[in-house]
Amino acid sequence: MLLEDVIDEYLYHCMAEGYTNKTMINKRQELKQVKVFLKEKRGIAALESVTVHDLKAYVGGK
Repeated sequence: MLLEDVIDEYLYHCMAEGYTNKTMINKRQELKQVKVFLKEKRGIAALESVTVHDLKAYVGGK
């Protein structure tokens, strides 16, 4: 599944749960940053390709 699709589904879920607009803005921004990192720095476009090492690299780079 593509990262964009997973992120969209998660954001729809959050909206359905009634998250505030401020929270949704924050979630969109953070997920955009994660997606850009995974695509541009790690060459990953599919959720199935993301590893623990990729996520640790993202967190460590902040």
